[in-house]
Amino acid sequence: MTPPREKIFEKVALKQRLDVMRKSRSLAVLREELQKTESLCEQLEGILKDIMAHTGEQSVANLRADSWYRSNVLEQLKTLENRGQFLRTEIHDANRELAKARRKETRAHDAAKIQKRLRLEKAERKRESELPLRNRRGVIL
Repeated sequence: MTPPREKIFEKVALKQRLDVMRKSRSLAVLREELQKTESLCEQLEGILKDIMAHTGEQSVANLRADSWYRSNVLEQLKTLENRGQFLRTEIHDANRELAKARRKETRAHDAAKIQKRLRLEKAERKRESELPLRNRRGVIL
C-alpha cells in the first residue's frame, strides 16, 4: 500500500524546511564575514591615514619604510574591498535561494493541507453514504 499523498507532501515540506534552515545558516555566516571584512577595511583606512599624517623632516629610511607600509596597506585594502564586493554578491544570491526554498516549503505545506482536506472530505462522504437513508418523517428505509 502506498502512503497517502498527504504524508508524502508533509515529508517534502520537512525536507524543504531543512533546506531553509541550512540556507539561513550559510547566509548568517556570509553576513558575519562581510561585517568582519568591513571592520578590517575601516582599520586599514585608519592605519593609512596615520601613515600619511607624518609631516616634517624625515630620514630616507623613514620615507622608504612609510612608502613600503603604504603600498602594503593599499594592497590589503584593495583585496578586502574586492572580498567585500564578492561577499555582497554572495549574500544577494543566498537571499534569492533562501526565498526560493521558503516558497517551495510553503507550497509543500499547502499541498499537504489540500490532500488532508480531500482525504477528510472523502471519509465524510463515505460515512454519509453508509448511514441509512431517512425519509421526510425520520423513518429509516
